[in-house]
This record gives sequence, structure tokens and C-alpha cells, in this order.
Amino acid sequence: MKDGSKYATIDIPGALSFTAISKEIAKLGHHLTPARTRLIVMQSLEKIVRNVSKKYGYTLSRDKAQMVVKEPDFQNTIAFFIQKAYGE
Repeated sequence: MKDGSKYATIDIPGALSFTAISKEIAKLGHHLTPARTRLIVMQSLEKIVRNVSKKYGYTLSRDKAQMVVKEPDFQNTIAFFIQKAYGE
């Protein structure tokens, strides 16, 4: 993450930016801004983190889960598993 930047920049080959995702969704007739798209993705990752931690007996607060999902290392790691789930 760049100093002073709010967002992590990660390197996932073939990944779409939040702007590109928003444009693809717009082709289906739905309007989502890149910021809203990012929020949905981050909330989804947060839910995954909280459920996995709960399964292993460790309860994370929402703030702690948000900190985890914003980390570029976490995003790079979980990207592999998401790609595998979709057969890529």
C-alpha cells in the first residue's frame, strides 16, 4: 500500500479493477460505482474472515476483521483460493 493511500494495490494476474467491475455490471443494467463495488467486496471478505475465525474458536470484532481484509498480503493470499474456486 502506498503511503497515505486508503486502498491496497495487489497484483493478481487477469484481475479487474473496481472501475472495470462496475462497467461490467452496468452492461447488465445495474448501476454501481467503483467505491460501492469495493465496499461490497470488502464486506464479503470481512464476513469470510469473521466466520473462519469463529470456526477456529477466535471471535474477531468487526473493526479487527476490517483491518485484516484491508491488508494486501491477506488479499493476495485469499485471491488464490477464490481463483481455485472458480477453476482458474
